[in-house]
Amino acid sequence: MIINRDNACVSAKLESRWSWLTIWGPTVLLSLLGFALAWWFVEPAPPGAITFASGAPGGAYHAFAEQYATEFADRGVGVTLLETAGSVENIEKLLAGEADLAFVQGGTVRAEHREQLVALADVYAEPVMLFLRGIPAADFELSRLEGRRVAVGMPGSGTRPIATALLDAVGVNAERVDLGSSDATQALIDGELDAAFFVLSPDGPTVSKLLSSPGIELADFRRAEALAGRFRFLRPITLHEGAVDLAADLPRRDTRLVAPAAVLMASADTHSGIATLGIYAATSIHGKGDALDPPGTYPRRSVGDVAMSDAADYALRNGPNFLHRRLPFWAASLIDRLLILMLPLLGLLIPLLRIAPPTYRWRVRRRIYRWYKRLNDISQQLRHDADLDKLRADVAELDREIARVNVPLSYMDELYDLRLHVQFLERRLEKAARDPSGTLPA
Repeated sequence: MIINRDNACVSAKLESRWSWLTIWGPTVLLSLLGFALAWWFVEPAPPGAITFASGAPGGAYHAFAEQYATEFADRGVGVTLLETAGSVENIEKLLAGEADLAFVQGGTVRAEHREQLVALADVYAEPVMLFLRGIPAADFELSRLEGRRVAVGMPGSGTRPIATALLDAVGVNAERVDLGSSDATQALIDGELDAAFFVLSPDGPTVSKLLSSPGIELADFRRAEALAGRFRFLRPITLHEGAVDLAADLPRRDTRLVAPAAVLMASADTHSGIATLGIYAATSIHGKGDALDPPGTYPRRSVGDVAMSDAADYALRNGPNFLHRRLPFWAASLIDRLLILMLPLLGLLIPLLRIAPPTYRWRVRRRIYRWYKRLNDISQQLRHDADLDKLRADVAELDREIARVNVPLSYMDELYDLRLHVQFLERRLEKAARDPSGTLPA
């Protein structure tokens, strides 16, 4: 008997657990399946390291790229700097998948490559500076370069296409010399050039070096507004007197220039987290302003021909959210992705959680109601001269079955009510068996 009772207890527990599993098991399984499907469509975690096409050492691009590397490292992302000749080569590295981020001079991306790249932001103005030796710099006209020896930058740099475009626009027939920034600077100082084009930040050492060199002047573009109207990627700017070096009064007069923007650019498949981090770094580095623009001017939404990154555009408009201000970049990115996963998951889980408890209650009560039906059948037979011994055996068997039942505590009151009704019927059967007249007790 003890063995039978233990077996009955084990069987009851197994039945209860099976009932629980048949209700909550599919709910959990469907929720996990929904989570897995959502995970499949969510962007993977940001990479832990990237490559930044940095331009040539000594240039503004390279100097800024080093600052970006520090900002990224502080947020847990390593940066490898890839030295290049300038904007054109930077574009080639992005297109080839050899670089994740790069500075690109506005107006240098060819039409057939624009869909393969995304702009994160314009980060600073890069004025086109034309330094002259032996040529009047005030109210300068490009036609004065006719027949002169002019450095137009190296192939692969951003200076070369814009210098070529400006000279071609006015039909100047000059001797165009391929020289990089440092070589052109020295050649101009040594008197080997009549003029040299540079596209660079006025905060760099090259500008102050040339402005302070005897016999060299910075051209004042009289028709800066017209040039900006002709070339949409340019805007007219003024480099004010003393903006480069206030103590030395460099430059010595207000100078009209034109300037494309330096654009922080990425390949179209660059991770959105890297694009977001690029905006945070750009804000820290370029948000302080420079000799041309006041604080808060940059970074700003790119107005060039290359489409903006959606992630960068959002970060630029809204800034770092609470998570990115308080947590490491990897942790904030992970939580961002989990929050995205929760949306479809909650859409599936909430209805399941609403359905499962009533279903479970119905399953538990169904077992109790099933015995009530048998109890009612026995009570009905008792009214019609049934075999009392058989009815008593049926009730005893029913009582044993109920004793083996294991239900949650919240349903014990219904189970005990059932057992009381079984005992009530047992008493009726006993009275019926003892009544010599055979009259059914009330």
